[in-house]
Amino acid sequence: MIQDQDPNIRHDAIPTADCEAPFTTPELLALFSESITALQSDEALLRSIAGQVIAWDPVEVIKVGHRRRKELVVSLEDPTWKRRALLWVATLRVLGTLV
Repeated sequence: MIQDQDPNIRHDAIPTADCEAPFTTPELLALFSESITALQSDEALLRSIAGQVIAWDPVEVIKVGHRRRKELVVSLEDPTWKRRALLWVATLRVLGTLV
């Protein structure tokens, strides 16, 4: 288990971005902002842009407490999480087409 995660934690440094925003013009930034606003307000558009999202575990168990013996079970099937995942994927796809 820990050995499987090690490459995800211990790796070469990732270079930082060269600029603050990937948009070369104010018009592209405005178009991106309008697109995200449209995605947030139109469920059908959001689902069509996001496409098929990768499935994930329906729950996450977080060990808490002084000795980490208690477990807090967090449901990831909540519609809030699903919508956020869809919005994240759709935003990346819109961003990829603009820059």
